[in-house]
Amino acid sequence: MKKISRLLHHNILLIFLILAVELLFLRLSLPRFFSLGTLLSFGRQTAITAILAIGMGIVLISGGIDLSLGAIVSMIGMVAATFMVRLNLPIPIVVLSCILLGGLLGAVNGFICAKVRIHPFILTTASAVIYRGAANILSNGMPIYGLPGNFLQIDKYHLFGIPVSVLILLMCLLMGNYLLKKTYLGKYIYAIGLDEKSAEYAGINSRQIKIIVYCISGFFYGIASILLLTRIGSAQPTAMNGIELDVLVAAAIGGIGFKGGRGHLLNIILGVFVMEIFGDTLIVFNVGEYYRSIFKGIVLLIALFADGALRNDRNIS
Repeated sequence: MKKISRLLHHNILLIFLILAVELLFLRLSLPRFFSLGTLLSFGRQTAITAILAIGMGIVLISGGIDLSLGAIVSMIGMVAATFMVRLNLPIPIVVLSCILLGGLLGAVNGFICAKVRIHPFILTTASAVIYRGAANILSNGMPIYGLPGNFLQIDKYHLFGIPVSVLILLMCLLMGNYLLKKTYLGKYIYAIGLDEKSAEYAGINSRQIKIIVYCISGFFYGIASILLLTRIGSAQPTAMNGIELDVLVAAAIGGIGFKGGRGHLLNIILGVFVMEIFGDTLIVFNVGEYYRSIFKGIVLLIALFADGALRNDRNIS
């Protein structure tokens, strides 16, 4: 069991093997999937979920969880659309302010979680209801259309043939990885995720770190929200409803520890790729969304079982 658990959680080669099998299967069954246009579209589609996964990954490594990310994305989208359509604010100001709003909403989650000591599962479930309700209030439950053409062109920009959304994803990955691997804050995040009490005995202010972690994750949610808005062309109060499960499954595939203290952001990005390619495969073969939901549940159960087994092995050793 110890070897299986470590394989599931640490062997990046296993993730690459799964990706290779999926791509080979698609190559044989659907050659047109590998056309340039399809690959570019896949990259833009996956980038948004992957950026959300980076934010969630940092939270998971710290020992928390965030079930409000979809609601935060929806609320930020509504605010951005309101600023541009109804107030005619300049696009750069809207983009910057909405990314900062994401950080603020995340910081609110972190503050309550740290100060009131509410379990993040309960807290972020409650905040998701609040943020989603606020998004509906802003638009009276209706989508907001009429976004500026210059703003919608952002999704179509390319640099050296690479979609700008993919480049933004790479930048987010580099920033997140640098934060976790090259800074003291990153070491503190791993420490409180591994053992919060021990980290506090070592002089780490775990409450302050939690606030910072949720604030950083909110910044990533804000970036993803702007990209989503440019992609779909309107603000939807139900946007990204249920995305939390996709991100958690990607984290499970990528070996992010659900009890904190372990994981790599690159792995969770690869987990997103695995999930998106698997979803496209089901669509190609006309397999219903219900079967995909079953698959997500099974993956989560296996990951939770393996995570618990690995924890027990470490405690025994």
